[in-house]
Amino acid sequence: MGNQGIYMLMILLGLASCADSGQFSKSSIKHAEAPQVADATPETPDVVESSPEAPEELAAEPAEEYTALDECLNTWENHPFSLEEIKNPTLANIDQNKGNGDLIYSDPTATELPALYLVTIGLNVANKGMMELRNPNGWYCLYFTGRIANNFQILMGQESMLATVSQETQTANNFKVIRQ
Repeated sequence: MGNQGIYMLMILLGLASCADSGQFSKSSIKHAEAPQVADATPETPDVVESSPEAPEELAAEPAEEYTALDECLNTWENHPFSLEEIKNPTLANIDQNKGNGDLIYSDPTATELPALYLVTIGLNVANKGMMELRNPNGWYCLYFTGRIANNFQILMGQESMLATVSQETQTANNFKVIRQ
């Protein structure tokens, strides 16, 4: 019997002896209530969802790519895209290392309406890498997370739009845009 059982037994014996001695009448004895056990269910914190009413600091941070896309859109100032189109650009991710003269990305499509592209380039290009952006209605946002060493050529349509964002420092020698 544990300490709690012994304690209860002592109380009962003490009450019984008091009752026998006449100190308490039957009506004056109050029964002890069962001990209260704390609720074992742990409290779960309220889940805060990101919504228009939620504070900004609780909302999820935008992905780096979309921050880069915002920078490109700010560069262009007057772009034809709706908020829905901005949320859903055509995405391309290039993340393998390339050597001299390699074609790292090609977009031969031609759309009738303006098309927004977010091309994330997470690679290192040694020399003379090349990219073809042929859509005449293409608005290309190039987000470089790697390093371009020298003479990277971007072949573009005459009417295509281009903006670049880079995590690494690039120089004028790094890029050459050739309109065709």
